[in-house]
Amino acid sequence: MNKINTFLVILILINTLLGLSLIKVRWENVQLIENISILKIQNNKLLELHTKLIAELNMLNSNAKNESIAKENLGMIDPNG
Repeated sequence: MNKINTFLVILILINTLLGLSLIKVRWENVQLIENISILKIQNNKLLELHTKLIAELNMLNSNAKNESIAKENLGMIDPNG
């Protein structure tokens, strides 16, 4: 009878430890899901900023912008007319 009681106590302890481990894993899962959501928002903001910067770069590198700066700020004229 004593062996059976000891065995049951050991099984209860193992079951308790496994339950606590499961709770810990689920808590970490919830935290990771929240982190993924935050990172997705940050990624979208960075993509938006990237798009704006690419548009600004294209505008600054445009021939019309360079010609305008050359004429207005540097007093240059177009040799072709």
